Amino acid sequence: MLRKDVVASVRSDTNVIVASYDRSQLQQTGTGHFSPLAAYHTASDRVLIMDVARFKYPPHWVTLRQLQVAMCSLDKSTKRTRGYVMLQLRTDSMPLIAFALKSNLGSNDADFATAVLSWKEFLLCDMMPDEKEELQLCCRKFGQCFSPHALCSSEKDVMVDKANNYRDSAESLSKACRTVCSEVRQTSIAGVFSSSAVAALMLAWPFEPGYSERSDRLAQLAKQELKSFSPDTRNEIDLLTTQLLTLIECSRPPPVLPGKVNSEPSKCQWHSDACCCINDIKL
Repeated sequence: MLRKDVVASVRSDTNVIVASYDRSQLQQTGTGHFSPLAAYHTASDRVLIMDVARFKYPPHWVTLRQLQVAMCSLDKSTKRTRGYVMLQLRTDSMPLIAFALKSNLGSNDADFATAVLSWKEFLLCDMMPDEKEELQLCCRKFGQCFSPHALCSSEKDVMVDKANNYRDSAESLSKACRTVCSEVRQTSIAGVFSSSAVAALMLAWPFEPGYSERSDRLAQLAKQELKSFSPDTRNEIDLLTTQLLTLIECSRPPPVLPGKVNSEPSKCQWHSDACCCINDIKL
């Protein structure tokens, strides 16, 4: 049964197996762990484990028998054996068809981690009194941080690379791509950017509630814009948010900053010479 399920999943574009196994059974450090299976080699009866903790172990091959033994190990907390789960792409889902983070980004990308830190520092700064200037400032700062990491796919790329992997035909994907781009371009945020991909990335940014007044204001603006989007565009933004959350969570060093402390003076006054906003960006 396990071999049959593994073969079926690696041959599928919509299914994946995630194994729960005991690392120690594979002569690795640690105990319980989850990772997806990406490939199966028939001649050697081995599976390729795409270890999610890549800083610890790169993708590696193990025999199906070794994996089975590791999955049959007892979990000390539940007193039950481990196993695997088969996940399937929802039939009503769509791929990222217009925008994405560049494919060479990874959890060890120092430039991305630095960009996140710079953006989160900026969010802690005091807001400008003029709403229009405030929005322009925020958009330009975001573009300064993330434009090198945003990717916009052409309709031709979408049709050639993705048409055969999803339920939609090339024609419907092309139509959806035009809709997504058009709706993003109509937002107040996109008016400041020359790139729709950067605008989409800002709309998808996972703002933390209560992080700062500026952050909450931008989150509310993005939320209002999302209400007018079609299902395809909302799906696009949701997928971008998932990508961002994953990279932010895994970035090294972790781009985490302390919240704003009311008892301390603001680190930024919009009219001050020391303000990083004024130094970074000229309106």
